Amino acid sequence: MTCQLNILFCVNEAFAQHAAVTIASTISNTKAPLRLLIIGKLSDDTRRKIVKTSTIRRHVAVDFMNPVAELFNEKFPIRSHLSFDAYVRLWVADFYSEEVTRVLYLDADIIVVGDIVELFNIDLGDAVLGAVPIPWYDRNNLPGYKREYGYFNSGVLLFNIARWRESNAHERVVEYIVEYRDIIRDADQDSLNACLFNEKYNLPLEWNVMNAYFRGQPIGHLSAAEVDRIGMAAKAIHFAGSSKPWHYMSNHPKKELYYEYISMTPWAKYTPPDRTLFNIIMKNLADIMPSPLKRKLKFVVGAAENK
Repeated sequence: MTCQLNILFCVNEAFAQHAAVTIASTISNTKAPLRLLIIGKLSDDTRRKIVKTSTIRRHVAVDFMNPVAELFNEKFPIRSHLSFDAYVRLWVADFYSEEVTRVLYLDADIIVVGDIVELFNIDLGDAVLGAVPIPWYDRNNLPGYKREYGYFNSGVLLFNIARWRESNAHERVVEYIVEYRDIIRDADQDSLNACLFNEKYNLPLEWNVMNAYFRGQPIGHLSAAEVDRIGMAAKAIHFAGSSKPWHYMSNHPKKELYYEYISMTPWAKYTPPDRTLFNIIMKNLADIMPSPLKRKLKFVVGAAENK
C-alpha cells in the first residue's frame, strides 16, 4: 500500500468552500491514503462540512489546527490580495513530526485532476522544495533574486521537510519578508523565490496550469502548440488571478470542473452572488448585442433590481 500522503491547506472561513472543492477533486483522483491538515480559524459547522467532504472515499484523515498567535508578525505586509493566511505555510515544519519527510501544499483555488501519487513520487534530490515555474514571469526588482533561475508560483509546493529544516529556510524567508516588505508584491511567493531560487526543484508545468495556458497564444519561451499541450495535459488547474470559477461571469474554459466537484461537498447548492438578472442576460447576449443596447439594458435592469 502507498504510504500516507500529507497535504496542507491554509484557509479562512471565506475560502473554506473552495478548499473543500480542491479536497474533493484531489480525493476523487487518487487511491492513495491521505492525511489532510487544515490550518485556519474555521467554525465548527465548516469543519464538519470539510470532514464530510473527505468521506467521498476511505483512507482519508482530516486534522484541523488554529494558527497560533505567535505566527502573526505585525511587520508582514497585508494587502487587498494578501491576507495572513498566505504566510501560514511558511511554518510547515512546525506542523509535522520528524517522521514526516514530504508535505504537499495546495492553494484553495486549485482543481486536481491528476493522481497526486505521481507528484509525491518525484525525486526532489537535495532541493528544499519543488514548485512549478512560470515561464513568462519574473521579478526584476527583488533584492538577491537571480532571474536566470526562473520564477515559480507558490500555489503548489512540495516541501522536502528535512531540507527545509536543515537549510533554515523558514527563518531566511521570514527575515526577507520583513526586510523588504515595501518592495515585494506577493510577499510569500516573492520571498520564497528570492531566498530559494537555487534550492528548488522545477516540477512539471502540468501540475500548476494557470489561465494563460488556455488562451491558445505563445507565452514566454513556449510556443502556442506547447501552451495548448500543457493545457490539455493539465493535472492541477490553478484559477489564479481574477477569473475565479465560483464567479458567474467567469468564462474560464475549465470552470465546469468547479461545479462538478462542489456537487460532492455540502456546498452543492452554491449559487454565485453575481448571478443577477442583468449578468444572466449579458452573459448570454454579450457576443451579439451592440454596445448602445448593452448600456441601455444595464440601466433598465439595474433600476429593476434596485426597486
